[in-house]
Amino acid sequence: MLDSARDICGAVQHVLSEHVSEPLPFEYLKSFVGFHLDDVFLDVLPNTPREQLDRMIELYKASYLGRKHASTRPFRGVVEALSRLGGRKTTATTKGTPTTRAVLEQFGLLTFFDHVQGTDGFPCKPAPDVLLRSIEVMGAKPEECLFIGDSEADMEAGRRAGIHICAVDYGYGNPEALARWSPDYQNLRPARTPLIASRLISTGGGSQRKMKFVTGLIHRLCIPEVSCAVHRRYRERQLTRPQARALTASFRSHIELGDLEPDSGVRIPPVGCA
Repeated sequence: MLDSARDICGAVQHVLSEHVSEPLPFEYLKSFVGFHLDDVFLDVLPNTPREQLDRMIELYKASYLGRKHASTRPFRGVVEALSRLGGRKTTATTKGTPTTRAVLEQFGLLTFFDHVQGTDGFPCKPAPDVLLRSIEVMGAKPEECLFIGDSEADMEAGRRAGIHICAVDYGYGNPEALARWSPDYQNLRPARTPLIASRLISTGGGSQRKMKFVTGLIHRLCIPEVSCAVHRRYRERQLTRPQARALTASFRSHIELGDLEPDSGVRIPPVGCA
C-alpha cells in the first residue's frame, strides 16, 4: 500500500553505517524489504551474535520512527482500490501493530480497515503467524480469505496459512520469485488474465500506431500482463478504434477490480494486505 522503501532503507543504512566503510546500494537494501531485519543484517555482517542483532534492531526502530515517514508515499491507485475492494479488511505486516496503525492514520488509510495487525512478539513472514492472527481476530476461515502482497515472503506466508494469495507487481518483489508460488490472482485479477485476453481479441492486419493505442487503453486498466499478451500476438497487426473500444469493454466486463472467473467458485469476504 505504501512505498516506504526510502525510509526503511535509510534507517537500515544508518544502522549499518557503523559497520561498513561505504553506503550500501539502495536497490540491494530494497530487496530485503518485507523480510525480517535479521536477513539484511546477517547478509552484510555474517555470524553477528544474537545480542548484537537485537541492539541493531532497536537502533533501526528508533531511526525509522525518527524519520517520521518523510519519504513514504501511498502507491498510486491504492486509495481508489481500497475504496472499491469489497469485504472486511485487515493488515498483516512485518511492522509492529502500533507503528502500522500510526502510519495508516498518517496517510489517511486507517478508516479502510476493520482491524490492524502487525507482527507483535511472534515469528514474522514467511511464517504464517501474522496472517493466522488476523484471520482469528476477524472470525474468518483461511479458505474464505485473500491475502494481497508484493514479496516472496508474502506469497509463502499466504500459502502456509492456507489462504488465497494475490501478487501485485508495483511493490518490491521479484516477479520471478512471486510467480514460483503460483498466486491465485495478479493485481487483483485472475491469474489467467492473459488467457482471457487471447480469447477476447480478434485478429486483424498490421499497424503499430493502432497497436500502441490499444495497449495504452489496456495499461490504463492496470493490466500490464494483458498488454504483454497483446503485444506478442498482435505485433504488426491492425485494430480499428471501434474494435479497440469493444476490446476495452470486454476486459472491463470480464475482469473488473476484484472480479472472479465464473468457474472459480471462490468467495473472498475478508481481505488482508501486506
